[in-house]
Amino acid sequence: MVRNQKKSDFINKSSKYLIDYSPNKVSSSVHKNITDLIPLKFKLFEKKYDDLNKDGLQDCVLIVEGTDKNKVVDVEFRRILDRNRRGIIV
Repeated sequence: MVRNQKKSDFINKSSKYLIDYSPNKVSSSVHKNITDLIPLKFKLFEKKYDDLNKDGLQDCVLIVEGTDKNKVVDVEFRRILDRNRRGIIV
């Protein structure tokens, strides 16, 4: 039970993080551009379209990446390492 609670806490923390940086916190309107869903301080890394759940409708998957310059480090043997958070929006 404790292990499942820790996983749940992690998911809640990650969800709250994305909600806090969302450009449109509460919006009842339909977004005209799919990239409007990308949270602030994130940029689009990749976008793919496919029928994920086989319902006959095209689904869109956005992979986003953080833009914090302090999390890009230069490691001696690995060159430049980007430690910014990434996320998936379906």
